[in-house]
Amino acid sequence: MWSALENMALRESLPPPLQPGESINGILVAGQFPVVGHNLFHLGSRRSRPYLLKQFYSLDTDAFLRRQNESRFITVPQTPNVNWPTEEWRGGVVIPRATGITLKRWIDERTPPIRHRLEATANLALHLATLHASGVAHRDLSLNTILIDGKNIVLTDFGSAVTNVWDDLWTDTLYKPRANAWACPPMPWETEPPFAIDIHAFGAIMQILTTGIQPYTRRHCLAYHCLPFRLRPIRPPRNEALPAVVYELIEACLASRPEDRPTMQDVADKLKIYSSGFSPEPLHSIEPPQRHGAANRIMVFINDDHQSVSLFDVALDMAVQHPSMFLFVSIVPNNLPSGHAQRFKGNLFRKLNHGLMRCRAANVSWSLRILENVDPEQAAVALISQYQPHTVLVGTPNSRVKWRTSFPKALKSRDIPVTIIN
Repeated sequence: MWSALENMALRESLPPPLQPGESINGILVAGQFPVVGHNLFHLGSRRSRPYLLKQFYSLDTDAFLRRQNESRFITVPQTPNVNWPTEEWRGGVVIPRATGITLKRWIDERTPPIRHRLEATANLALHLATLHASGVAHRDLSLNTILIDGKNIVLTDFGSAVTNVWDDLWTDTLYKPRANAWACPPMPWETEPPFAIDIHAFGAIMQILTTGIQPYTRRHCLAYHCLPFRLRPIRPPRNEALPAVVYELIEACLASRPEDRPTMQDVADKLKIYSSGFSPEPLHSIEPPQRHGAANRIMVFINDDHQSVSLFDVALDMAVQHPSMFLFVSIVPNNLPSGHAQRFKGNLFRKLNHGLMRCRAANVSWSLRILENVDPEQAAVALISQYQPHTVLVGTPNSRVKWRTSFPKALKSRDIPVTIIN
């Protein structure tokens, strides 16, 4: 239970919601949708075109990481069947408003017949095969992140997505799926290839779409993290109205081992006969960052104080002078008193967001780690040992951030170049 101090600090740390009549990037705000998760969704328009303004409204670390990751897709050209952001402002991202309803609503409210469910499944497989061919893995597929409008399928919510061409460290962040009811995560000590995660999720969605039976219950998902072995999904009984290939593909996509699952192109090829001739528009391939020569690996420790601006200034100057890859690291102290942790994270998220917007605008390659409930000095030294940066940037030691006082000495004793920024 949160204390009164924590609730007060939370309200103080969150931004004010956008109001009707405000203008963001020339988009006139018309109203707000009901609160969904860690974001506020506002409807707006610009030159008669509708937009969604997705305002980040949370102090949840995983949600902040997803918000920063989703912003990386802004530079990728839009196509009709993917709905990633086109621009951002300090409060969040701007997304063209897609038509249609979620697959969950479509199933619950429209009760479509089997042939329409098969057609939607086949069209979804074609879209995912196209997405994978462009180098993007979604990693958060569920009935709530996919829209349907007639035969048209739209993929939304790319906060957990990764690509195979971003030459950075984002892909080894801890993956935490948000849709356990649709696709159970792997065992806690395992990691799965991003494309294999999508294929497993597609198998779960395919089973729900075609049979109405969910492969994993909430009890399954809870046990998944407690038992030292994999639980088998619930298998649907055979229905003569469904082709045998549907059951074969469900079984294959939900295979426990990633290497036993088919590719999305294999699945799409086998289901194409049910797509009524539908063919998705190819996606633009995402280009890798432009570099000339080997890149310097630079680790930058960002705190919630005024020195964060100077640290980002120095980082961007270094990127101009020599090709560089940056890993920005923030550590939330584990001994902050009641209410202070909320204020700390609110300040930290604002400073990180502003600095990372500058990095995106400058086309700088970056990754982000936010560590909580750890010993700051030990965690920092462990990260440096893991990633072996060429240099480390830290702010000037001060009484508020006590671990930074001894931290530079610890690094220098290990012969790691440290630059202290005032």
